[in-house]
Amino acid sequence: MTTTTGSMVSIDEATTATQAVFEVDNLYKVFHTDTGGVMALRDINLDVRPGEFLSFVGPSGCGKSTLLNVMAGLLPPSHGEVRFKGAVIDAPHRDIGMMFQTSVLFPWRTVLENVLMPIEIFGWDKKKYRPRALELLEAVGLESFVRAYPAQLSGGMQQRASLARVLLYDPSVLLLDEPFGALDEFTRENMNLELLKIWTETGKTVIFVTHNINEAVFLSDRVVVMTPRPGEVARVLDIDLPRPRVLEVMKDQRFADRVFEIRELLGVA
Repeated sequence: MTTTTGSMVSIDEATTATQAVFEVDNLYKVFHTDTGGVMALRDINLDVRPGEFLSFVGPSGCGKSTLLNVMAGLLPPSHGEVRFKGAVIDAPHRDIGMMFQTSVLFPWRTVLENVLMPIEIFGWDKKKYRPRALELLEAVGLESFVRAYPAQLSGGMQQRASLARVLLYDPSVLLLDEPFGALDEFTRENMNLELLKIWTETGKTVIFVTHNINEAVFLSDRVVVMTPRPGEVARVLDIDLPRPRVLEVMKDQRFADRVFEIRELLGVA
């Protein structure tokens, strides 16, 4: 059931606390400055289903990244709450992996050492996780660069290393904040395909932030369309395209219909 009040949409996915991975209830976020408060998010209500690929799309400054950071426990809400697997989240959680637009690799560490960084932070046995790190680097096509340093990698290769790093400690949820936004179109498409392959094989829940409408439709089970600031949920669209997804799906009329529907919602049709 979906109810509409003004420009805000409240979504009830008919899921219980034990079924939903995330429950976002009446979420507001205000940033306080010397000149007053800036409302970034207003009355966000959303459930995230286990194992789904969900994308947030909207204009720059609409609060997509802010919402993701609140869900990750990196920012406190000003009002309302976010529950992760039924419990209120107010700090980073080990079962939530986060990937940013930039790779955030340490330049003095090799690719392999960068991938193993979370294991060191958690105080786990690096020797135990080294074989898995090598497997992941092979899976993302970096098996020949394990001893290379970040400066020796292209932007796409750095993001592949970052993806391997977040997958190494095996969180059940991946929060991806425009991870491919700085890449060229060809590399971006390859990374999208690689991400879908990993998602299909692992069954993880993925929440993906992007300003690219085509990318959101291509990747997702559902797309959350957000309004300009203060960010609200304008609509949640089901993406009824077959899986596994290949680039040819972009020729499907249903793909074009969804893209233009989102463009209309965003006022860019």
